[in-house]
Amino acid sequence: MKNLMIYSLALLFTTSLFTSCKKDGDDDAQGGGAHFSVMMDDNPFVAEDLYAYAVDFDTHINIYGVNSLNQEEVIYISVQKEVVAGTYNFETNPEAAFSLVSLDGHDYATFLEGGSGQVTIESFDGLNLKGTFSFIAVDYEDPAHTTVATEGAFNVSIR
Repeated sequence: MKNLMIYSLALLFTTSLFTSCKKDGDDDAQGGGAHFSVMMDDNPFVAEDLYAYAVDFDTHINIYGVNSLNQEEVIYISVQKEVVAGTYNFETNPEAAFSLVSLDGHDYATFLEGGSGQVTIESFDGLNLKGTFSFIAVDYEDPAHTTVATEGAFNVSIR
């Protein structure tokens, strides 16, 4: 009985060791490498793992980055559901692609007058989205106030 217990514990330990190992190539959004990063007015904004994701709605797919330290700070980019690899310009077709931002108690949008930007979808397999973005978003309350996003990148999965 003692030998059976020792054997069972050894088997359990060995099994957990092999099942928790990560293979090369597991850093995609599905494998736990989800990220959403951008420089907002020259300040880094990074969302990782559970805080970087996409949601499939009826007409659009929204790509979210949520600040894990302050969950009221959210950036999202919306693209039409028929998304394929390519660049989507926020000014020429704001219904096809736009961005909304909540930072420092202000709400901004690229579809307000003076807003601009683009998102480039590098790949989309129906579940995982990868791409880059940049934009200027205008404050809802004070149109003279804007926020600038540069060096944006995401690799997320649809929830």
